[in-house]
Amino acid sequence: MKKFHVLVLVVVGAVGTSRALDWYALTQANYAAIQSGLAQLNEAARQINQSITTQEKRCIAALNDLDDFAQKTIRSLMYQYPQYNISLELTNNALQSIPNASSIVEVSDMAEYFRQKIVFDVMVSAQSIIRSILNATNIVYGHQSKRCSQQYAARLTQPQLSVGRLRRCIDFAVPYIGDLADTFLGLVNYSKNAGSELLKLFNICSPNSTYCMTIMGFEIGFSVHRINDLYLTSWGQFGKNLARFIMSVWSTMGDCANIIEDDIKEILHDLVNKTISC
Repeated sequence: MKKFHVLVLVVVGAVGTSRALDWYALTQANYAAIQSGLAQLNEAARQINQSITTQEKRCIAALNDLDDFAQKTIRSLMYQYPQYNISLELTNNALQSIPNASSIVEVSDMAEYFRQKIVFDVMVSAQSIIRSILNATNIVYGHQSKRCSQQYAARLTQPQLSVGRLRRCIDFAVPYIGDLADTFLGLVNYSKNAGSELLKLFNICSPNSTYCMTIMGFEIGFSVHRINDLYLTSWGQFGKNLARFIMSVWSTMGDCANIIEDDIKEILHDLVNKTISC
């Protein structure tokens, strides 16, 4: 940052002594400001990528734990409730029918798409801003014979024109990553707790109650057969809702980048017009 201020002072202080030196210093100041802004963006991208990776691992671990819970639960039915005559064949069929929760929610795919979206929305705007700054610099340089061009040229390095302003769009999304993962993990734990409580209902029959035993045996068998459908419906639907939420965050990030890009271009347009018309 100190280097940035020194370069700006060189540009302003050298006015009236050597025009070649003035514009060389201006060019160096512009490049320094651009590099500083890009460094801020790179650091923000590194931080959000680290956050995405950390939360991705947490969610995948939770889904694997949920799969393990479902597997152990089904196996325990046959041994924990022998009175219902749950066959080994029925148990094995149920185990084979359970899809991997990670393949339904597709956490890794969504995380990778999030990373790509950052590059597309924020970095594309960054490239456009840099082109606009350099184009404006060339136009002002082309009118260097005008005294006012020196005045407006120094404004090309003002903080409001920094491409680093786009960092706010990335920083905006960081808290949502952790909050989203916490919500996801909460739902996974809720599913496990609900499943454990549901199993307790299988103890409601008295040992000598033939009718209750028959009904509960039928219900258990029916429930085991439907595990695949329940997984696909519950977690598949959750995955879709999760994707919709993330898309809304992405959309907001894109709007943020576009707004800042338009704001910077408007400032540049005003500087160029003042230089040309003065």
